[in-house]
Amino acid sequence: MLQSMHSGRMAGIPFASSFGASAKKAVEKKLWSKCTWRQYLNPYGARPSFWVSDFHHRYLIKTGKDYTGQIPMSPPPGTYQTANYKELKNELPQRDTRALPIRPSLARTVYEAGVERQSIEHRAGAKEARNRVIRRQEEYWKFFTTVQRERAKWCKKNQIRSRGVYKPVIDATEIWG
Repeated sequence: MLQSMHSGRMAGIPFASSFGASAKKAVEKKLWSKCTWRQYLNPYGARPSFWVSDFHHRYLIKTGKDYTGQIPMSPPPGTYQTANYKELKNELPQRDTRALPIRPSLARTVYEAGVERQSIEHRAGAKEARNRVIRRQEEYWKFFTTVQRERAKWCKKNQIRSRGVYKPVIDATEIWG
């Protein structure tokens, strides 16, 4: 007799068909009827749901001994709050979630969104950095020109030619060549 999905842990010798067919048997396996019978007769073809093993596990933790007996067909609602039904394959979503399925975003979408976000952030960051450099340069030149202006005033007041000991002839040579 076939064991049902919810009879608990499966015991016994696995069917030979649990293991992949060898290269020799590939042709034989292609026969539709053989495949069908194999799958139908193999109790290991359909695995028990996550709920079965989890029920066992919870019982073992709670009581300290193995559970023997019939397992409830499905977990009570609210047992797995955050689970999506891709993980609990044999379960139907609870009724209130059936109307609007929450579709997990694909890895590709997540990746592309991330790349776009990085690109935008990078662009903003680069712009900000450039502005910072320009601001610093402007501040420096403002400071430098102010200092030079003050220096020129001071030199004029004290009758100091800040050019050193050169003669006016050399100035003229530098200016006109």
